[in-house]
Amino acid sequence: MEEVMIRKLVITPLAIVALTVLGSLPAAAGETQSTVFNAKGPNGAQVWVSIDLTRQRLTEPYVPLVVAVRNGQKGIATLNRSSFTLIGSDGRGEPMAKLKTLRANYKRDLFDRTAVRLYGFPFGTLLDLRHVQPSEFFPVPGAGSGVRLDTVALQPLNWTVDILYFKRPAGMAEGQEMTLKVAPKGWETPIVLHFAVR
Repeated sequence: MEEVMIRKLVITPLAIVALTVLGSLPAAAGETQSTVFNAKGPNGAQVWVSIDLTRQRLTEPYVPLVVAVRNGQKGIATLNRSSFTLIGSDGRGEPMAKLKTLRANYKRDLFDRTAVRLYGFPFGTLLDLRHVQPSEFFPVPGAGSGVRLDTVALQPLNWTVDILYFKRPAGMAEGQEMTLKVAPKGWETPIVLHFAVR
C-alpha cells in the first residue's frame, strides 16, 4: 500500500496542497498506535481523520481535527458547518465551532496551521490534486488567504482537507472512543467514523 502525505501549505482558491509520496511503509509488527482513521460510504465517498494534532490539544476547551472528505457519489456534495458533528463517548454531539467563538476561546490556531503545514496529513490512498477543492472554515489572519469559506461544493471524485474545530466533548480523553459524523447536503447516507485518541 502506498502511503501518501498531503501537505497543506497555503489555502487559497488557487493553491492549497502539496503532495509527497513516501513509498511503501508497512506497519511494524505489534504496532497499535494509529494516527489516521478512515471510513467509507456508498459509491466511493470517504472521510479521513488525523488525530496527531488532536492528541496535543486534549486539555484545551476546543480541539482540532484534521479532516479530509472525498465525494465519490453522483452529484454535488455540499459541506458547511452543519455537515460535521463530533460525538463524545457519552453520545452527545458537538457541532463545528463558530469562528468568532473559537477566536475568543482558543489561541493555538496559528500553531495548529503551522504544524499541519510542516508535518502534513498522511493518507493510505492517493488523492488526485487535480480534484482538490479549497476549504477554509477557520482562517488564521496572516496565514493563507484569511478569507473564510463556509461552503465547499465537491463534484464527484473531488475532495478537500481542512483543520476543523469543535468544543471539547464531555468525556474526551486519551483512549476514549469518539465519533465524527459527516453529512453533507447531497449524500443520502452520512459517513460515521469512529476513532480513539491514543
